[in-house]
Amino acid sequence: MIFLFVPLAFSGLLAAEPDSSAVERLRRQYGCSSLRAATLVAERSPGRPALYACYRGRELAHQKLSYIEISDESAREFMTLESFAARFAPFNDGAAATALAMAFTNAEPALGAVDGALFSRVAPPGNTPAVAPSGAGHRVRLYEYAPQQGHCEVPGYYEIVVQTWPDGLKRQIRKVKVYERSDKQQICVD
Repeated sequence: MIFLFVPLAFSGLLAAEPDSSAVERLRRQYGCSSLRAATLVAERSPGRPALYACYRGRELAHQKLSYIEISDESAREFMTLESFAARFAPFNDGAAATALAMAFTNAEPALGAVDGALFSRVAPPGNTPAVAPSGAGHRVRLYEYAPQQGHCEVPGYYEIVVQTWPDGLKRQIRKVKVYERSDKQQICVD
């Protein structure tokens, strides 16, 4: 197995970055097949914690996920959305709402460049803002690669809309496949 250490990109906003040997030790201690800097979630979370994503299983996109917060003195694991939310709430602005919407999914905040040779559009992406106030919380639009574990389908990207609340609750409002592989080859992931 190859271990890849991805440095945190916050220059001074977090506690001192652990060296790669400390990260490797934590990876073994928590039983992670891979331990990577959770940059997209951490930079949007209240307090900008030093978060690492702990993946257990084979393929990165389809593994069981938890987060490990690393501080000067200790490390703490969050295995559920509820424990993550209890530590980092409130999620009461657009950035924090996005972090909550991404937590415990494989979603990215923007679709970005999709290789036109490999993927074709099967539905129009939504025209709503990426993050918008909704009730006491926010609606967040994200994109997620599929298939997920336990599914068989043509790989592609789903647009998902998630409603979040400041206390850490979230629920999925909509999920639509917007791009899929042009060759239509179905993949099954156990």
